[in-house]
Amino acid sequence: MTSKLIIATEYLYDNFLKNNNRESFDFCTINKDDVISFWENLRDYNYKDIIFIADVFSISKELDLYDVVVPVDHINFLINNPLISYFKNRAVEFFDIKSFYKNRKFNLKKMNYKEKVLLGVENFGLVTPTELKFYQSTGADFISKEMLDTVLLSYANKLDILLLGIVTITYDNKVAKTEELKRKLDNILLELS
Repeated sequence: MTSKLIIATEYLYDNFLKNNNRESFDFCTINKDDVISFWENLRDYNYKDIIFIADVFSISKELDLYDVVVPVDHINFLINNPLISYFKNRAVEFFDIKSFYKNRKFNLKKMNYKEKVLLGVENFGLVTPTELKFYQSTGADFISKEMLDTVLLSYANKLDILLLGIVTITYDNKVAKTEELKRKLDNILLELS
């Protein structure tokens, strides 16, 4: 086992990282049927660094394809908040999620990224022009359900994790090309090594 774990969305893992043989990382994705157990069990592995990489949808004119985003805050529109399942049969506690975004031990000086606001939306798919205007009016910059699940559950399990998003779709319907996205992921892995 290495000291660094890369957790990726199913799309990025299956298409780009599953067969990656970089010795400096372990790679995985999260089984959607057992999300709570995944995060609870992750503590037992004692990884020095845990990095989550997601493909994200940009709703901001300040973001373009292949931009790397790091969330600095979030807006939660999730219908199925994973913390409801997490706190089942446990004492419910209030935690200040703002500290999750401030306590970063990761050095990103080599990486070119933008700090933006994450919007978690359930079953996100096709967006109408009116929906896009609404999402933009919230103050959010990009959308990712998986990343917000990761924020909430890693924080609840007291795991320090680096969150990175790669813009693969933009508000004006630009879509990432496979080869460019692969090249971008390879550069990110190189910078994180």
